[in-house]
Amino acid sequence: MIAQIVLVLSLTAAVVVGFVVYTLKNLLLVSNPSEVLILSGGTHQVEGRTVGYRSIRGGRAVRIPLLERVDRMDLTNIPVEIAVRGAYSKGGIPLNVQGIAHVKLPGEEPRLANAVERFWAVRVKRSLRLRAKRLKETCAVCWLSSRPNR
Repeated sequence: MIAQIVLVLSLTAAVVVGFVVYTLKNLLLVSNPSEVLILSGGTHQVEGRTVGYRSIRGGRAVRIPLLERVDRMDLTNIPVEIAVRGAYSKGGIPLNVQGIAHVKLPGEEPRLANAVERFWAVRVKRSLRLRAKRLKETCAVCWLSSRPNR
């Protein structure tokens, strides 16, 4: 009788320990130094304002189940190729310009909060296309504004 009770208690303890380990493994999140964890859901204070996310850079956090969703944002340099064709220099010479811009997302507040709000949950390819488009438009406007009047 006592052996059966001990067996049942030990099996129950093993199941509880296994459940706790599995839960902590899935809820404890660790970020690399070059990435930010974005836990969306709930309200948090960032730089004196209330936002619907919290960001953890180069650390760890425990996700609240059913309330928070996890996204990761890479903070490494991202090269973006830029090409402008048919732009005119100040002297009226047509130019074809090619270059590479390196985009670096900031890792410290308050600029990190701005980057999270702008690029939050955006896939890397879509983000690269968006950045390249903005850079191309900016370069084209700069070159076109320096174009001589005809």
